[in-house]
Amino acid sequence: MFTRRKVLWVAVVLVFLTALGVFLSGGDLSRYRSLSQGALSLRQKNQELLAENAKLRAEIEALKADSKVVERALREELGYIRSDEIIFSFEGP
Repeated sequence: MFTRRKVLWVAVVLVFLTALGVFLSGGDLSRYRSLSQGALSLRQKNQELLAENAKLRAEIEALKADSKVVERALREELGYIRSDEIIFSFEGP
């Protein structure tokens, strides 16, 4: 007959085989790897966005503090000119 010791060993072997089957099937392991890679990618993107935000904050502070920076931005981005300036436009052949 089955003794408690034999039943315990059978249960341990069944649990071990079940765990081994789950591990070797790769379903959960591949999902873990995929999620880990996705998390790493998101961390890198987050770092890039933090750096861009810091750059934009510095630009905002410069625009608030320095009128020459404001003038440069207006000229470069919006094409503004002073009232005493003349624009010459040369067209190619």
